[in-house]
Amino acid sequence: MAPPATARDSGSSIRSTARRTFNRGVRGRATLIALVDGDEPVVGLRWRRPHSRGRWWAAKDAGAYAGRSLTSARPLKVSRVSKLAHASLSYASLGGWSDIDRRDDFVRLMDECWRTRAYGDFWSYMLLAEGAVDIAAEPRLAAYDTAALVPIVTEAGGRFTGLTASTAAGAGMRWPPTDCCMTRSSTASATD
Repeated sequence: MAPPATARDSGSSIRSTARRTFNRGVRGRATLIALVDGDEPVVGLRWRRPHSRGRWWAAKDAGAYAGRSLTSARPLKVSRVSKLAHASLSYASLGGWSDIDRRDDFVRLMDECWRTRAYGDFWSYMLLAEGAVDIAAEPRLAAYDTAALVPIVTEAGGRFTGLTASTAAGAGMRWPPTDCCMTRSSTASATD
């Protein structure tokens, strides 16, 4: 039986960049599962191999959690850092920022932050939801890249914004994203 016309397949097959990374021996991949109601991601699950500690999940208005099981889950909360000079920034690579003619802007942001690391991909967002980093930024994100991450980050107190300073996903920002997206903790901002 075919799914209803409103169902969407995010097509989350291994993308070429992820495939190249995996083929080079980097095994930091995960399964991302999301439930999208209309245009709003409302449930997100980030699952990793059973022997790892890597499970993160959230549902709209129910909070965000991490752990090996429901009984050992700990709530997630973004950091309370409020100044860029104290913020830790995570990103995937500089190359993508050059592709959209924003490299210089991004390097300025990096220079304003206390610390920068290229954890990249989904890992940046899990660290953001845990409060371990304060800003996660990517020059391009597809719906299948973000659908599971949106509930996890927002339920942990973070927000998604576009490079055009759109409001948070689920509260006005168009989803799936049509432009470049940036995520940060709810308190860190470029004006602090």
